[in-house]
Amino acid sequence: MLDTLTAPKKESIQTHDIYHAAYLLASGSKLEDAVISRNGKKKVLFEFSHPNIAKLTHEYISGEGVINIRFLKSALDHLKGIVFEKMNEH
Repeated sequence: MLDTLTAPKKESIQTHDIYHAAYLLASGSKLEDAVISRNGKKKVLFEFSHPNIAKLTHEYISGEGVINIRFLKSALDHLKGIVFEKMNEH
């Protein structure tokens, strides 16, 4: 008989803040989606998932987060590319 292992539940969060998004991506969160939202102004809304997404978000907001700067720069460049692509689609 095999034991069934359950994967940790992935929580998700959405943000318009590209720096928050870059921090989450550089911290190992999975980018689930990036869509244009129009709340009066055209913006890209990023959705991320990770088992500890609330903790990562708290670290970012409180300024306690520590990240490899190369990972952060790479994540930011990647997200800027997505923003450029999404803004030019519409």
